[in-house]
Amino acid sequence: MTAAVPASAAPRATSHHSTHSATQDALDAITRGGTPGVLARADRAGEVWHGTSGVADLRTGRPRLPRDRFRIGSLTKPFIATVVLQLAAEPVYGLSIDGRRITLRRLLQHTSGLYDYIDDDGFRATFTGPAFLSHRYDGATPEELVRTDLAHEPLFDPGDGWSYSNTNYILAGMVIEKATGNSYATAVERRIIRPLGLRGTTVPGTSSSVPGPHGRHYSKLYVDDPAARVHDITDFNPSVSGASGEIISTTRDLNTFIRAAGRTA
Repeated sequence: MTAAVPASAAPRATSHHSTHSATQDALDAITRGGTPGVLARADRAGEVWHGTSGVADLRTGRPRLPRDRFRIGSLTKPFIATVVLQLAAEPVYGLSIDGRRITLRRLLQHTSGLYDYIDDDGFRATFTGPAFLSHRYDGATPEELVRTDLAHEPLFDPGDGWSYSNTNYILAGMVIEKATGNSYATAVERRIIRPLGLRGTTVPGTSSSVPGPHGRHYSKLYVDDPAARVHDITDFNPSVSGASGEIISTTRDLNTFIRAAGRTA
């Protein structure tokens, strides 16, 4: 999300440590390049370091805060993959990893060959660019997203290549729901969010707002013009991303999750 920010509105973080000076410099470079605000967190050997730069709100000038929540986009995918792998390891659910041609492994590893529904011209005409402002609250069901995908030929035979496709994780979410009888959001909540105490992490479903303290989200809506207007796009129906990218979290929660996943890998 880019926007031009006056130099006076992009202060350096107050939490600065020489060990992390390169990271802080990188954050400052991002805001100097036009991004309104960024934040980072490092957890190492008992030390917690927060780095911030820029603002969370262009209107008020509020700085970025370490506790801010934000839409994590495709970092949703590791949460979904973790649940799928857990279910596959639990015989009670009887999750097949055969799948005939498109296996669970191929979905998770983007080797299924499935077209990415986000590249569909009709989808992009509705949910990206200036049209986003008119359709930001419309949303879509997983079934609708998969139908969009199936209107296109596969990119290659399953297992014969690699291509990043959000469709893979829409289907992975549907697999979780079929196996458990509950939504993938419920599975993520029960299996990851609660056990790890991820207090700032939510799976919003069709809710358009970001709960708790958060920065605003900004975009020029893919208009290729340095002088293009910057729009506040914080609120929208995230079901158009679903299991491929809808989760909201914090730097603390993401680091906690990644460390836990690393210990069980």
